[in-house]
Amino acid sequence: MRYTLALGSLLLGLVLLLLGVGKATFLAGPTELSLQSDATQQASYAVIPAAELAKLPHKNRSLELERTEAVLAVGSLNDVVAWVVPLGYEMLTVDPDSRSLVSQSVPAETSSRELGSVPVAQSDLWQEVKKGEAGSGLLFDSELAQDQALLIATSEEGKSIGAVLTVNLTLERKTQWAGPLLTAGGVFTVLGAILYIIFVDRDRRGLGPRRGQTGAFVGLRNTFRSSRLKVKKRAAGQDSRIAGRAVAAAGLMTVSALLLSGCAQYWPDFAAPDPLTKEQQGQNSVVPNNEQLSRIVHELVTVSDAADTELNSEILEERFTGDALAQRKANYQIRKADGDYAVVPPYLLPERIGYELIQDTDVWPRTIFLTLNSSKENPDLEAFMGSGEAGSAGAKITSSTLGVLMTQNDPHSNYQVSRIFALRGGIQMPQAAPAVEGTAVLDNVQSSLVVAPKDLAVYYADLLTKGGESEHIAIFNAEGDAVLGRGGMSWVKSEEERIANQEHKASFSVSVAPREMVPTALSTGAGGALVAISLVENRVTEAQGNTELPVGTVVKSVSDLSGNVKKIEQQVLHQLLFYVPKQGNTENAKIQLLGSASELIGANG
Repeated sequence: MRYTLALGSLLLGLVLLLLGVGKATFLAGPTELSLQSDATQQASYAVIPAAELAKLPHKNRSLELERTEAVLAVGSLNDVVAWVVPLGYEMLTVDPDSRSLVSQSVPAETSSRELGSVPVAQSDLWQEVKKGEAGSGLLFDSELAQDQALLIATSEEGKSIGAVLTVNLTLERKTQWAGPLLTAGGVFTVLGAILYIIFVDRDRRGLGPRRGQTGAFVGLRNTFRSSRLKVKKRAAGQDSRIAGRAVAAAGLMTVSALLLSGCAQYWPDFAAPDPLTKEQQGQNSVVPNNEQLSRIVHELVTVSDAADTELNSEILEERFTGDALAQRKANYQIRKADGDYAVVPPYLLPERIGYELIQDTDVWPRTIFLTLNSSKENPDLEAFMGSGEAGSAGAKITSSTLGVLMTQNDPHSNYQVSRIFALRGGIQMPQAAPAVEGTAVLDNVQSSLVVAPKDLAVYYADLLTKGGESEHIAIFNAEGDAVLGRGGMSWVKSEEERIANQEHKASFSVSVAPREMVPTALSTGAGGALVAISLVENRVTEAQGNTELPVGTVVKSVSDLSGNVKKIEQQVLHQLLFYVPKQGNTENAKIQLLGSASELIGANG
């Protein structure tokens, strides 16, 4: 019975060791797996969520499309689906049981909203884009976050992808129960060998002299000292060798088991997973990352540079809209007519200063505010971009810092500059939350601010019109405000002083009204908001008596006027950026003008 217990323990240990080794080797499953889908042959768009690929744990992964010119884009799952919903697509999922790709056709959703027409490969939504070639196809092996997705799209509208998709996975052989099996097997094997030796010793104790024999394993030692029982000695020797071999084998297997079981992949992971960052959790997956922003800025600056060089507003329309486009378009018209016109908008440079506010939202429109360096002279943009160091090629030509407000209207449109400001020198931008955390666009009736965004334009227009007599002057920090110093009542006074000693007299008046373009308020994340508004200042000059006003080249270029007229009304567009503190802020309680851009955009008689 005793030997049965020892041999049972030894046998159980050997079985557990065999199972543990098997779990780590031949029972661990394949190391490589290929999944294929032919749905991409006829479809124009196919989507694979990264979470689907994660259903089969893997160390390495690659996606292949042979002999196709298709485009593969990486973006957040939200953005990828938003792109393809109006077009219809194939949703590819992974069935972990059959280890295959499953395709489901999703029909296009009709919408009354007009979408943009940006090609998929040129969209600002994607964090990475790869294009296939007809001869070699397309290979993608970059890592993906859990909330991202892959979009496979046709390179030409109306055509299919025309290739079988193959997903190659190098699987993780994480056999989590091999370690416990090997350890338990080693313990039972050693225990069985020890029990066997002890039981053999107890049986041999009665075969030798009973007196004067002490110490461990007396029975076994007696078998070696007895010269009269050769047959039994020989048998005992055989038993000893058997026990020794068992101990040696058990020891070898135990050492091997412990060495194998020391590997982390052979043990269950009971530790709590590391907390994910906000970006990894996908809460901010729609916030463009640093590479995306740099790419967007590069495209913006390239378009702006080409338009500024050629004075061609049609080029500008690709990346400019709203009041930013209106100002530059008028400036181009004036400079084409008058080569000596002194007002030249700063040339944008692809050098981000670092102050950025990015709206965190999974719907559209989306808004970004960032700061860029600029140049007074037309720069060598290729040399600047190829310098490899921010600012190294533009250090001698840079001028003011520009605040750029960009908006993306829908998934099929790119970001366009809606407002642009020259930031004031010598002032500090308000504290803001890190760009990666994102921010919010506030409602125009936001009551937590000193002034609601919808009222800010009205209040500042009143300040421009009435100057120090405005009832709203107390809530503004007017010190060093160049717009107040040159526009509104200041313009009227300067014009009156200019003609004071002239023979021909004229009267001057001004009125200011908010522009049709609604204000944009971005929370700084640290109390207060940046509020962008636009005002139109109508400057009226009217000749007195029998005199008339000559229409100059500048006015003529933006109007239908010519010759001499009795009255000239000039419309000056002001783009203004303010910091509006929250209510209860005792340190910065007044509204501060951070930047502005002013330009003549029209005239009439």
